[in-house]
Amino acid sequence: MLAGETPVLVHNANCGPEIGTKLEYFFGNATGNAHNIQRSGDMASQLNRIGIGDNARGRALFSEHLDEVFNNPNSVVRVQENGRTVREGLLKGPDGMLKTETIWDGNRLITGQLYGSNSRYRK
Repeated sequence: MLAGETPVLVHNANCGPEIGTKLEYFFGNATGNAHNIQRSGDMASQLNRIGIGDNARGRALFSEHLDEVFNNPNSVVRVQENGRTVREGLLKGPDGMLKTETIWDGNRLITGQLYGSNSRYRK
């Protein structure tokens, strides 16, 4: 994309979000390097703080949130140079709320981050 161009987002309503195994990352079950494991654990703590646990109910709530964010054209905050879309949302749990920032390649969730009052990764 050239500087100054406005990105054109094409959204196919028949193509739902592909979350894959990314819920494992958000719920503290990441593997790999120490940084990713720490970040994953921090996100699980954030989810627990707002009352979303790593159980069927919590995973369903978070999956529904990701689906809503993906399907909301107003959630797009920017398009990266590589064409990936950055989306923001507000995740509401029984005990509070968190800001979510997710990165999508088409309909495939690449990664994400949670931001709350005690997040280590505040912007």
